[in-house]
Amino acid sequence: MEVNVDVAAYSAEAGVAAHEHTEPVADRVIKSLSFPSQGRAVEAAVSPPPIAVLMSRADDRSISYSMARVDASGTVPATSALEALSWKPGKRIGYRIESGALVVYPSADGLHVLPKKPSVVIPAPLRHVLGVVASHQLLLGALTSHEALVIYPPSALNRMVGLFHSTADDVDRGATSRIPPTATAQQA
Repeated sequence: MEVNVDVAAYSAEAGVAAHEHTEPVADRVIKSLSFPSQGRAVEAAVSPPPIAVLMSRADDRSISYSMARVDASGTVPATSALEALSWKPGKRIGYRIESGALVVYPSADGLHVLPKKPSVVIPAPLRHVLGVVASHQLLLGALTSHEALVIYPPSALNRMVGLFHSTADDVDRGATSRIPPTATAQQA
């Protein structure tokens, strides 16, 4: 069975689901370029920079990691991550998939809001694209200085761990090993 997923419907640039647009594209472009009224405080609806840029600017104090298990409805308990970001229930959020991870960020015109329970709900089409199913453990990275939450599915974690070990093996080959040789190697 083939499932078509309209990921653009969840992108920051879309703002609302693609099928909900009733005004002409030119009007939407002009509207998006106009300044907000001065009487109203507007939260930035701009998607954060790419993950690689965010991580290169981050330090150990600006990232808070936690693990959480997603349930069948896509709900991910995220108490520590949301506390680190100071995000409260009702906050409008947007989603972006990048490099096999999900970036969640504040968006004044976001399609989704944070629920009353400290959690994030990953919409079904995004779970499908990321290969996330109920009971998967996810790594949550709260990038506090950039107002972004990056959710890494198991496939991304597997790639990260594999890369870590392949790099560590290269470093180990160039350094004197602190592990004593095995008995078999000593007999040779």
